[in-house]
Amino acid sequence: MVKRRRSKWFWGILISVCLIFILLVIGIFHVQQQKLHQTFDDLVADSLLSYTHGQRRQVHGIIMDASNTLSGIASLIEDTDLSPDGDWLELYLSELSAIDASYQVDYLSTSRFMEIYNISGDDNPMLPENLTPGKAVISDIYYSEKLDGKYVFAIAVPVIDEGETCGILRTRINVDLFTQFTQQTAMFNNVRTVIINTDGDILYSNTALEYKNINTENLYSAMVSGNISPDVPEEIQTKLQTEEMAAVVFSGNGNDYFMTGYNIGYNRNWPDGQAGQGFPGKSSTNYNDWYIVNFVRSPDILIHSNVILKSVVYSGLVLIGLTAVIGAFIIFLLLRQKHRLDLEQQRYLALSQFTDTVLFEYDCEKDLLIFTPNAQNTLKLDSLALKHFGDAKTHDQLVHPDDWSAVEQMLTPVSDQPEDENKIYAAENRLKSKDGQYNWYSCQYRYIKDRSGRIVKVIGKLANINSHRTREQELLEKTQKDVLTDTYNKSGEEVIQKLLKQHPAGMLFMMDMDNFKEINDTYGHTAGDLLLQSTGQLLNHIFRSGDVVARLGGDEFAVFIPQITSIDVARKKARLILLKLGRMTIPELADVKITASIGIAIAPKHGTSFEQLYMSADKAMYTAKNKYKHQGGFYISK
Repeated sequence: MVKRRRSKWFWGILISVCLIFILLVIGIFHVQQQKLHQTFDDLVADSLLSYTHGQRRQVHGIIMDASNTLSGIASLIEDTDLSPDGDWLELYLSELSAIDASYQVDYLSTSRFMEIYNISGDDNPMLPENLTPGKAVISDIYYSEKLDGKYVFAIAVPVIDEGETCGILRTRINVDLFTQFTQQTAMFNNVRTVIINTDGDILYSNTALEYKNINTENLYSAMVSGNISPDVPEEIQTKLQTEEMAAVVFSGNGNDYFMTGYNIGYNRNWPDGQAGQGFPGKSSTNYNDWYIVNFVRSPDILIHSNVILKSVVYSGLVLIGLTAVIGAFIIFLLLRQKHRLDLEQQRYLALSQFTDTVLFEYDCEKDLLIFTPNAQNTLKLDSLALKHFGDAKTHDQLVHPDDWSAVEQMLTPVSDQPEDENKIYAAENRLKSKDGQYNWYSCQYRYIKDRSGRIVKVIGKLANINSHRTREQELLEKTQKDVLTDTYNKSGEEVIQKLLKQHPAGMLFMMDMDNFKEINDTYGHTAGDLLLQSTGQLLNHIFRSGDVVARLGGDEFAVFIPQITSIDVARKKARLILLKLGRMTIPELADVKITASIGIAIAPKHGTSFEQLYMSADKAMYTAKNKYKHQGGFYISK
């Protein structure tokens, strides 16, 4: 009878414990589900934001390049004595358009220009007499059957003859270019892009099937009619008009939506009064208060948090089952065990868990490090037992000086640190091998405590991973190098950003080769490549090994000198670059004067991030180009 009662009590307690355990597991999974969803949403939002930043740089680059091209042609016409109505200009523009199919440049009379774009009203910015020399004006987006049924917009620059506008230079740009070449993130199946005005009217969409009347549809009205809360369009409109880069996450129609957007002409780093007026460069451009908005729906996301959660749940259940089996087995062993293992028994049991690589044991009280006999086959050791290992004379014979602080922290943990006795830790350090060279070793170790909970020993194993680390470093350097110039490629931006985070001070040089396009066109791309290669070698020679020299693309170079902000140093370096370029000898370009335009920005005065310094240095570089007429010079941002 008593046994039955004990049995009932036992099973009752066991069932209660199991139920509590199950409820606890369910609660933990629920909390983890919420955290996973939030983390996943943050990851999607960050990925879309990164995509939008790249798109923004591309949009500005397209418009600025076209505007500068038109302004340059207009200046050429104005500086010549030839009439723009002559055949020479038409021939010149046709040859120029043949070089780059993206920019089809033509010359229109003012009357023809007004007729094509139906220009009226004295305040119309595209009215020829309202056009400003050197300032490009952008037309509204319109549908063009002549350009293969594409949505395009025109960029126009006036041609001035004796103070009067005699004609208009125009190029038309396919709006699809705004998204066509942007690097698509691997996280999304599709990014929906629309261009709207201040009121939300849709001017362009890369998903025209969603909008039956794309030129009259309003984004905010369409969202409200699509069963999305009216607060969401209001929030989007407010953020687009007040923030440099707007980001909103919302739900509707059973989907989650991630939105990012920006005013094409807005940048918080430009001086007051210039926001929305143009992108820094040789010419100023009016962007018509266009906003580019990117949407990603939950069905467009290639990886979903629910899939990850299911995998985690299934893995967790398997682990729980295995844990239960192992726990039951351990309980069975503990019931049969009459006495606890003493300190030496625990030590040998722990050592038996490692593989047959080099094993070590460190006695914290005696400051004694002991290796297994096979250590002398790989490590430079006079003895397997190193006494007073904490002394510099002892550990410097084995441990690389730069790694000693990490090794010391591993061997002498804080006494009150709650290390798990069964937890295995990992580290990587450089140790002196038998040949006297330092090699990388992976170290797995654990702590042994006495009965009072005090750490008395550290035991572990060592494995040589030098070849693995060497391959990793070689691969990393290959991916970061520009093969032609032996400088960093665009990865240099990340290296500079990391240096700025460590110490937000330094100088950024932006350098652009003068007349590089004409050199390529006249002497060929082989000569242009030799010029770029020689320039990269020159910059690597002028600057220190700790400075970052990068080729960002084309003939554009960037150099960052960390932790130095001296204006005198900046001037000396810039003059030295220009001097060396002028003296540089390239047989294929023997009759060419090699010059460059250099812009300099200084951190933290002009910013503490690469993007901020880039904008300032790039603007200074174009100031130098204009100031020295593409004949070489430098300018330091004010």
